[in-house]
Amino acid sequence: MPALDGEKGVTVKIGELLVQNGLITEEQLDESLQAQLVFGGRLGTNLVELGHISTATLAEFLAKQLAMPALAPGQLENIPADAIAAVSAEAASKYMMFPLALEGRVLKIAMADPTDLEAVDEISFSTGRRVRTTVAPELLVMYALEKFYDVHRSNRFVRITGSLKELAQASGWRSGVKAVASAPATRRSRSGDEKQRFGLREAAAELVGAEKHNTILSVLQRCMSQDFERVVVFAFDGVNARGWGQSGCRIPSEVVPDGIEDPLRSITVPIDRSLLFRHARGRRAAFRDSISDLEPDRIVARILETQPDEPVLVLPLKRGEDTLCVAIGAAPRQAEVFEKTEHYKMLGDKLTDAVEIVRLRKKILAV
Repeated sequence: MPALDGEKGVTVKIGELLVQNGLITEEQLDESLQAQLVFGGRLGTNLVELGHISTATLAEFLAKQLAMPALAPGQLENIPADAIAAVSAEAASKYMMFPLALEGRVLKIAMADPTDLEAVDEISFSTGRRVRTTVAPELLVMYALEKFYDVHRSNRFVRITGSLKELAQASGWRSGVKAVASAPATRRSRSGDEKQRFGLREAAAELVGAEKHNTILSVLQRCMSQDFERVVVFAFDGVNARGWGQSGCRIPSEVVPDGIEDPLRSITVPIDRSLLFRHARGRRAAFRDSISDLEPDRIVARILETQPDEPVLVLPLKRGEDTLCVAIGAAPRQAEVFEKTEHYKMLGDKLTDAVEIVRLRKKILAV
């Protein structure tokens, strides 16, 4: 069984497996390992904090490697009170876990490191129940501990890359600092205008502090507008797609008459009658498509000023199985933009994480 964030006695560790599967690079692994030495925490948490992987991708990968279920979206919604009461706050915090459900004599729990068999045995002994484990990223475990047990969450889960060198030196740790400090310069050398771009790191920094869904949608729109001259975002309500925001578009008078204060937000497209939105509802990652000649899709085509055979990039934002919104980019600024599938997959994962964090923050603050 592969190690989780540094388990001893195992040759192949989770970081190496992430590299082998193409989810992170060797440079990203090195940077995250160095950050782990300075800041502590699990390797996965440092990878997420540095913007190298999303919590959703990490959870799916760990679950696959460990042959056990991953924490599913929405499982934090309705955890029974008797399950929470079965585990003390001290035990939950000590073992980085929280209960999911009680089923007879079986206690289902989510753990940051379900390979810690001693911890599983301790939980089983202290609760008097058989334990079944689910893997969950450390970040989500921390949110759950705060939500259910009022365990304080450290501020280190906000942003660390900017002060990595200084904190490393202050801690007395020297090895590898030069490599970490020079990493951003290496990335900038591959793109001369990197400072001007609103990239994944900049998006992650804004998403971490997002308190409203509008902030998340604004980040989505801003990221796509760098690659496409025209971008439009539609929010889904389950039945209809409603105009939310745009960049570089104009709303033709034949779509919405002049004089309406917010013309885009007055546009409603039935999802089931639109081939474009049906495609988006069935996908989880960004994909290339073209806008059909169906009348509902013509509305989108007029806003984006596209022809039926002209390619567009479609990025759906999901929460569980539900589609929250869809961003559509037209008139690419560079032809190779449609090859950036991994970039937009990572962006979509980060946006999905941000939606979950906003939802959890609201529930935590609710009184």
